[in-house]
Amino acid sequence: MLAFLERKRLEREQQQSAHVKTKQLSSSSSAAPASTPILLQQALRPAAPSSKVSRTTAKRHLPARKSFDPLALLPAELILRILDLLPFASLVLCSGLTKAWRSFLRRHRDLWRHLPMIERRPGTLNNAAIKSLVSRAGSQLQSLHIRATGKSITSAGIRDCGIVAARHTQLTRLTVEAMSKLNREALTALLVPSLRSVSVPSTAVDDAAVAMVLATCLRLEQLNLANCKLVTGSGFEPAMASALPYGDSPAGLACLDISGCVSFTPQGIENLTRHPRIASTLTHLFAQHIQSLNNWCLLQLTDLAAVHTLHLSHHPSFTSARLVQLFSTLRNLQSVSLPYCPAINDQVLQSLAQHSGPSLHSLAVEGSANISGLVWTQSLAQFTNLTNLQVAQCPGISTTTLETIPSAVSTLSVRGIDAITDRSLDALTLSAPNLHTLSVGQTRVTTGGLKRLMVLMPHLRVLDVSGCAHVSSAGLAELRAVAGRRGAARGGDELVVVFASFESGKSVRVTGF
Repeated sequence: MLAFLERKRLEREQQQSAHVKTKQLSSSSSAAPASTPILLQQALRPAAPSSKVSRTTAKRHLPARKSFDPLALLPAELILRILDLLPFASLVLCSGLTKAWRSFLRRHRDLWRHLPMIERRPGTLNNAAIKSLVSRAGSQLQSLHIRATGKSITSAGIRDCGIVAARHTQLTRLTVEAMSKLNREALTALLVPSLRSVSVPSTAVDDAAVAMVLATCLRLEQLNLANCKLVTGSGFEPAMASALPYGDSPAGLACLDISGCVSFTPQGIENLTRHPRIASTLTHLFAQHIQSLNNWCLLQLTDLAAVHTLHLSHHPSFTSARLVQLFSTLRNLQSVSLPYCPAINDQVLQSLAQHSGPSLHSLAVEGSANISGLVWTQSLAQFTNLTNLQVAQCPGISTTTLETIPSAVSTLSVRGIDAITDRSLDALTLSAPNLHTLSVGQTRVTTGGLKRLMVLMPHLRVLDVSGCAHVSSAGLAELRAVAGRRGAARGGDELVVVFASFESGKSVRVTGF
């Protein structure tokens, strides 16, 4: 019995010792020594649960993030060509896409050579944005256009935007409009000698600022001061011009717009005719809506021998004799605008046709009630190159007159003339087949005549029939159908009909196709 118990004890001890050895072996195999290679250590690690394995495998198969620049796939010349065709607003949006786009656009300053910074809504443009964009353009800046409608842009911000004469040597065009607080100091800070065009309409610039512009911008050719209420014309004084240190010979001013300068004086007109940079070189003069432009000023304008574009407004003191003298002196005029002037009569129109007949391209004399139909017919025959004719509310215009209209006319307005009928439209289809824009509002034309006109005039794009008593809403529907058929036949060319019904009193623009 004792021998049996002793044998069982030995077997139990052997089993326990064997179990301990197995445990030690397994623990020693899982913990690899430090000298074991990394791959073997990873192979000896215990297996992970199946759920963890699936999640880890899914993460490993995720697509890696792109580490390359997509712009690098295209040549820089091609990218520059594409970006150069984008509008300015789209170019600004591209600069905010990614760091790569921003860096590319900042490296190529020539993309920012034209800066049309126009504030569409108040508050969308401020002083900091103007300064940043000017800095981005650098020395490549060629034109700067700032239009502010709100109060976020100030004269101080314009003054500190960073325009430097020594740096911006390529800046040729400067436009700052609709800024009532743009003063002399702010404008002076923007002036550089390379400017050829300065436009500051509806601003607070004065005569001293005008003199500074003429003194600084030695290459100036165009100056726009429209609706600048503080400009009187004293900045054009010849004595002031001779006292300024021009240095090199300055360029002559070719285009001047002083329309709406309500404070402009007759002495200012005389200064223009004696200024060394204006008297012999001025070719375009826009002086409409100036109340002080009297008959004596017309005599002064005869000294501007180079003028071929003259736009004036009627003054009660104008006389027919003075206008005849003006049009006899200023020969080879190309564009004349003097609407609603009772002083324009047969002699004035004959003088204009005699001295500027072949050269005249645009004539706007609406409301000229003292010109007979015979003189209209004779004069229009001499305007062989006329393309724009505005004779609304001129009772001398009739069907006979329209039969002699120059064939080159593309824009015509006979609005408010009672003698214009369907027969007049038929005459236009023969005498002026190249009409692009036609206004026959408030005339006696009918729907039938307009339908024939739309079919027979292939180049017609804008037709104004507003206020025609013989064109009803049903007639408008017929015109719309004709315009649609014409557009479909000509590959989608659009014809716009402007129509105002007496019934509704509303103006409607109808697109043909």
